[in-house]
Amino acid sequence: MARPDGRGLLLSAAIVFAVFAANVLAGALWGQPFFPDIAEMLTLFLACGLFVAGVLRREGAQLRENTDQGQSPGKGGETA
Repeated sequence: MARPDGRGLLLSAAIVFAVFAANVLAGALWGQPFFPDIAEMLTLFLACGLFVAGVLRREGAQLRENTDQGQSPGKGGETA
């Protein structure tokens, strides 16, 4: 089951970004990246998408937690 706080999405984003960074590093050091240009772009796009989804999931979980505790969803966590 997926974690409602977005940790799995953020971990996935970090792993995909590490693959992207390794590809860029391989290209910089040895002149031969292991992904072609389109695959490299799609890898970065996937990492960014997972990161955004993870951040939105974390913010949603925090908002639900604040609402469940009787706090207003506004900034500062003032009570309603």
